[in-house]
Amino acid sequence: MGPRTKKIFVQGDSPKVSDLSLSDFGALITETVHEAIESSCANCPIPEKAKGHVGHMVGVLEDIGEGDIRKGIVDARDNLVFVSKDREVREQVKTWVLRVCVVAITGGVLSAIWVGL
Repeated sequence: MGPRTKKIFVQGDSPKVSDLSLSDFGALITETVHEAIESSCANCPIPEKAKGHVGHMVGVLEDIGEGDIRKGIVDARDNLVFVSKDREVREQVKTWVLRVCVVAITGGVLSAIWVGL
């Protein structure tokens, strides 16, 4: 073994004991890490078309949380709950306003007919 060569144990299909230089060992580690990342990315539930936007979403959540992504997530969730409730109330108000208008117009038309206009 040379001055920059170490004896290491390698698992898998490689020989049990191998002589690798430090640069070869670094390359082996890099390759192993890349393979692990690729295999975990292959099982990722995020659709391919959305993966490019994940960084932007994280940035938005950090902005909402003033630098704290956890606070941003909580604040965003609270905001979504508020907006959902607000939409429900608006829909109910629109329904009641429409009903009142229909009743008023119908009443006006019926009273005009009754009076004989």
